[in-house]
Amino acid sequence: VPADFVPVGLPPEFTAADFAKTARLRGRRASAALRVLQAVGAVRLTGTLRGRARLYRCTAADILENEEQ
Repeated sequence: VPADFVPVGLPPEFTAADFAKTARLRGRRASAALRVLQAVGAVRLTGTLRGRARLYRCTAADILENEEQ
């Protein structure tokens, strides 16, 4: 499952900086990892911003929310 590659401890919505800190990656590696996670469907853009930063969401969080409803 692609969502297994998302670091544990991320908030439901997170920025690339949040991801980098949680995954203990820097700069280009964090950006590349986030792009790969988007490509495989583990993470998606929410379309909203926090300041100037884009917000992402783990697709597993979406699945869990849908199951609770």
